[in-house]
Amino acid sequence: ITTHLPELHVAFLRKCWPGLIANSVLLQHADMLLFTAGEPPLDMLQDGFGGKKVRVERYNNTGYQEGAMLAMETATVQRWFDGYDWVVRVNPDVLILDDEWLIETMLDDGVDGIFANCQDYLVCQKNCLNSLVNSDFFAVRPMHLGPRSFSELPGPYQTAEDQATAAFREIVKEGRDRWIAGTNMQNTCRIRGPGVPVLHAHSVA
Repeated sequence: ITTHLPELHVAFLRKCWPGLIANSVLLQHADMLLFTAGEPPLDMLQDGFGGKKVRVERYNNTGYQEGAMLAMETATVQRWFDGYDWVVRVNPDVLILDDEWLIETMLDDGVDGIFANCQDYLVCQKNCLNSLVNSDFFAVRPMHLGPRSFSELPGPYQTAEDQATAAFREIVKEGRDRWIAGTNMQNTCRIRGPGVPVLHAHSVA
């Protein structure tokens, strides 16, 4: 979970995440890593994650896109994902509403990455070479998250979406990608759409 920790993100973690975890087998079995520019309130860590142990890593916020890109660069270089089967990247206001399809897809040995496409006009489920990976949410097997997978990309990149698209290019070229169906982002690169299992929400209410 990556955040510069504005009040809205604190509210999402306090009010939404306890219910999300209670209703998600995926989240119940996940270890939590909070990559944050601010000092998270202790009660938020205790209450928002339903008593789960949360690893907190701090960073200096140098900008909206820069912070998003730094999260994956830092985590991969320092090998925080070693030993895991999958890594799921979200923001506090990106909510996993239905994990059934995600779990089913993660259990498919032919899949190494699950993504959402920022470009609504490209309807594609596999081998989607012209898609733009949304950095709001993605799930990737850590075998593709080695220490140089983000830090040594040719870059520089203007957005976290461009960076993620480049980092996961081989997964897509090999056809080991799957894409969330039904997204309707309206050129804003925020994951949303009717019936999507993962939603970038605009308000806590």
